[in-house]
Amino acid sequence: MQYRLSSLLYAWRWRRAQKTAGPLMAKATYEPLESEERARLNRLCREFPQLDKEQEQFERFAKQFHVAGEQLPIDLSGRINVALSEPLEYRRQRLVGVYAATLAIALLVAGIYAGVMLIEGSNTDGRQETAQQASAPATVAPAPQEPITPAMAAMNGRLARAMEEACRMVDDSDRIGAATLLEETIADASDASLAGEALLLLADIEYTYLQRYDQALEAFETLRGSHPDIFDSRDESMTRYELLLEAKHEEFAPLHHLDAARDHGSFQELERLVVQYPGTLLAQVAIEEMGRLVKGPEQGGMLNLAEALEEVRAQCSEPVAAAQVNLLLGDHYRGALNDRARAHAAYSRAAASDHIALSHRAHQALSRLE
Repeated sequence: MQYRLSSLLYAWRWRRAQKTAGPLMAKATYEPLESEERARLNRLCREFPQLDKEQEQFERFAKQFHVAGEQLPIDLSGRINVALSEPLEYRRQRLVGVYAATLAIALLVAGIYAGVMLIEGSNTDGRQETAQQASAPATVAPAPQEPITPAMAAMNGRLARAMEEACRMVDDSDRIGAATLLEETIADASDASLAGEALLLLADIEYTYLQRYDQALEAFETLRGSHPDIFDSRDESMTRYELLLEAKHEEFAPLHHLDAARDHGSFQELERLVVQYPGTLLAQVAIEEMGRLVKGPEQGGMLNLAEALEEVRAQCSEPVAAAQVNLLLGDHYRGALNDRARAHAAYSRAAASDHIALSHRAHQALSRLE
């Protein structure tokens, strides 16, 4: 998992990119784009390479319906010239007539449909009532959901606009302004149904972009207490919360050291953190960062993760760090790849460690394999 990546903000930027690029791709299928439009589309495609596939789909779709002018079965130029030579007022009157006819047909269809539904509904109600009278015991209908009040809708609207604006502000590097906006809006609309999503976004900004870990922990705790369904549905949120709890007793110094090691791109600094905080979630995250350094962030997949961890272990100079990598390798081989032989080998190497706690965990893992 890429802990520095904000999934919420990435999703927001991706939706905005799709909204901008879609019309440009569609236009490009039937006429050349202006230079500014082409530059904007190219920039979006560089930022989001997955847009290239969408552009290819647009082009393939357009080719299915492209017919060269000489292949048309009839010559429409005469009728087109006549239509173009008509007085403007006449064309407007005819267009109004077409709209009126279309509207009349739509209303007629809607009226017929409504009538059928009313008749069918009354028949259904009668049949259901008869069936309910004949059945025993009677079933209890579920309690109706509480409707959204105008006040609730207004609060949700304010929160939605604040979240959209906060994402834009983060995109423009105004992270403190984004957090302040969300805090103030959440305080005024804490009972809204969108308050949980807004709290999650606030915690994400505090953790990922501002590194104000005390405020991030406060936001996560509020989210966990007030909106447990949203908190429990996000693995990223639970992982960050656990990291914050681990680092809280040292005033979040371990997380700040992790940030520095990431920023420096230093394998040695990350390895020192693994040695300094053995058996912790922070050590696991540091090892994953070491894997990204040796294999690159774009190489994903289960097998690539195993290869990255093998390479990390080979480069470790500290035995305690190597033992923890072996534990992660064993877990990965056993769980994700179902390779018991390699899992046993990795756990056995960890069990030989001089670190008592890590060796004990490895022996426990070996006993579970038997």
